[in-house]
Amino acid sequence: MTSTPTAIAYLGPEGTYAHLVARTRYGLDIQHVPMPSIPHVFEYVASNTDVLGIVPIENSSGGTIYETVDLLVSHAPHVAIREELAVNVKLALLGHDMNSINIIYSHFAPLNHCGAWLKERFPGAELRETRSTAEAAIETSKNPSAAALGSRLLSELYPLRILEYPVMDDVVNVTHFFALGRPATTPIPATRTGLLVRLLNQPGSLCTFLEPFRERHVNLTRIVSRPIPRQPQTYVFFVEIEGSVLEEGKTKTVLAEASKAADTIHVLGSYPIVSAYDS
Repeated sequence: MTSTPTAIAYLGPEGTYAHLVARTRYGLDIQHVPMPSIPHVFEYVASNTDVLGIVPIENSSGGTIYETVDLLVSHAPHVAIREELAVNVKLALLGHDMNSINIIYSHFAPLNHCGAWLKERFPGAELRETRSTAEAAIETSKNPSAAALGSRLLSELYPLRILEYPVMDDVVNVTHFFALGRPATTPIPATRTGLLVRLLNQPGSLCTFLEPFRERHVNLTRIVSRPIPRQPQTYVFFVEIEGSVLEEGKTKTVLAEASKAADTIHVLGSYPIVSAYDS
């Protein structure tokens, strides 16, 4: 980032992993704004200057967050990717009493990641999915027979004990986030570029689009196909490639070559990759 944002919006409530990433990356000296949903984060960023929003894009257990991809499509060109962040998720089991757990709350990703562990340790417990790990902590705080899977930060924000930590530490669990902002007006050091690509409606257009990347040894780190609302059998691709279009070089060259197979290409931004944080 070339300047400090005035505020950071994130998928709330307080204590989510998005909140943890916002605190760790940008500190506590600026305003942190919890939002009730990912669309609210996008709207906040699109409506304000000098702010950022933290949204999840991928989890190693649950895969791509398609809602985020769809919102990148619908909010282009007013919202851009400014950084890619990540957290090595180490889950805690939070609650009141280890011996009285009959309900376990969490977001779908931790419930999915810890499914085998939960079945072995709490075979009779009911698993309830929440919109976030922080919401799971809030629900758990109201019920002495409940527990939640989430970050240790939740025990500082809500009246809960850490009953076990870490949970399933031997299994890799990484969540990636995008820091969103208004499109940058000045170049920043960048190692990745995000694209929205709509291909020509003809046979082989995807292969033709991808061929220049292979020939010039430009790595594609993500490619996701999403349907365009109200346009049956019409798709847009979210593509992430290594390299920056902010500098002269093979990335700009290969993009110019690949664009011949595309109806439209929108650059979502060239941005740095920040090393993963521990939780």
